[in-house]
Amino acid sequence: MLLKQEMEQFGLKAVGTVTDGEFSSLRTQGETRPLHIWQLVHDARHAVSKMSKDTMLDMLIAIDVTDGKPRVPRPNHSIPDEVVTSIFKLCNQDGLSVEDAITFVRGKLVPEPYIPYTYRRNVPESLTDKLRSIVATCIFRASISHWQERGVDFSTYMYVPEKDPRTNDFHHEREDHCHILKRIAKHTRQGSNQQLNLERFDEAMRDSSTGLTHAALVGSRPQSVPDAELLSHHVADFFER
Repeated sequence: MLLKQEMEQFGLKAVGTVTDGEFSSLRTQGETRPLHIWQLVHDARHAVSKMSKDTMLDMLIAIDVTDGKPRVPRPNHSIPDEVVTSIFKLCNQDGLSVEDAITFVRGKLVPEPYIPYTYRRNVPESLTDKLRSIVATCIFRASISHWQERGVDFSTYMYVPEKDPRTNDFHHEREDHCHILKRIAKHTRQGSNQQLNLERFDEAMRDSSTGLTHAALVGSRPQSVPDAELLSHHVADFFER
């Protein structure tokens, strides 16, 4: 912000900022609001990171349900009534334990046939992890709705630039090279996706229309821009044909 102010004193208009790194708060959190959906994910996880198991249970376990409205010891406006009501019915009508009810409801928060992503990688899930997963998901979805009501649609776009509060022009945040693209290319070369038939890339390399080179295919220049050839629309068109 200070840099942009200094530029304005010289009559220069900053139309964007380029920074290094895959995710940087300069690119995900603007001056007035979040810019990237990753920031909403980060904020939701941060919001539950210090919550205790008892605090989250008080948000999710209803004391009673009257006229379809659940009453909990610690209401959280981000958690929909239907989530709390569902847990209440599973425990009080279907006889499930609290953890089994939490596990079931958490599974319903993702579309079929997907399964929920673990809250912590490579660690056996505890009840606290499952609670944090549910509460963080609700906070995240509430954030999406909050900004959508204000004309910032993260349900459609991962990145929504903000208008500079001083110039009222859109300010675009960018990274100097695409780390995510490099990750995808690396996993593709390594055959990490078991559904990929890597022999097809050998055929693609032999077709002049794809623009593929040996270096891009086998990764002898893993830090080089030409590795983007591997994921170009020319390669996609070849596979489509």
